[in-house]
Amino acid sequence: MVAKHKLATYGVTGPVYGGVSPLQGQLDWSLSDKMNTAQMTAFLSQVSQAHPQEFIVIVVDGASSHKGKELVVPENVRLIPLPAYSPELNPQEHTW
Repeated sequence: MVAKHKLATYGVTGPVYGGVSPLQGQLDWSLSDKMNTAQMTAFLSQVSQAHPQEFIVIVVDGASSHKGKELVVPENVRLIPLPAYSPELNPQEHTW
């Protein structure tokens, strides 16, 4: 069972980039003002730097920001795309 995490955003709204470790329950997240390839690249870099000795697998949906040509994926990160229209398969969706 994955613990639900509550994010204290104090009335701020916007896209949230997030990832949760199913083994440790650790949550990495970033609140942004927009969802685009540059912000996704920044989030991947943040997660990579927070876990430099770990190999990280992140499940992503088909959003254009998750697969743009300009997207930079760190060496210790792999993105696994979900089939179209299947958010229920994304473990992160259960966190929110």
